[in-house]
Amino acid sequence: MAAAKRILAYVYGTIDYSLAYVYDENTPRLAVYCDSDHAGDSTDRNSVAGYCLYLHGMLIDWWSKKQKSSTALSSTEAEYVAMSEACASALAIRNTLGQYFDMTTETIPVHVDNSAVTHLVSQRQLSSKLKHVE
Repeated sequence: MAAAKRILAYVYGTIDYSLAYVYDENTPRLAVYCDSDHAGDSTDRNSVAGYCLYLHGMLIDWWSKKQKSSTALSSTEAEYVAMSEACASALAIRNTLGQYFDMTTETIPVHVDNSAVTHLVSQRQLSSKLKHVE
C-alpha cells in the first residue's frame, strides 16, 4: 500500500512534465553511443557498461548494466563487450523499423571512446590478446 501511495504522489507531482522529441533530418537515422568503465565496481571489480540508441537524434533505447562475466582484463575488453551489446540491440531495432521504413541495409554509426576497440572493429578480427573474448 505504501508503494502505491508513493507512485500516486510521484504521478501527482510530475503531472505537468513532458518529453518533447524534435525531428532532425540532418542526424543519422540510427546512431549508437556506448561506454564502459574498467573494473569500476570496487566490491567485485566487474565493469559497468551501457549504451544509448538514437533515432534522428531522439533517444529511443538505452541500457546500463554491470557486466556479469568475469572481470575484464583491460578497458578494451570492457568496451568491446559494451559495444557488442549496443550493436546487437541496434541491429534488432534497425531490422524491426526496416520493415516499415526501408532501413535494413543502412550502416549504423557506433560511437565508442576507446581507440583500441575502434581499431579492432575496423580490422574485423580480434588480436591474440583478446582471443578469450570470443
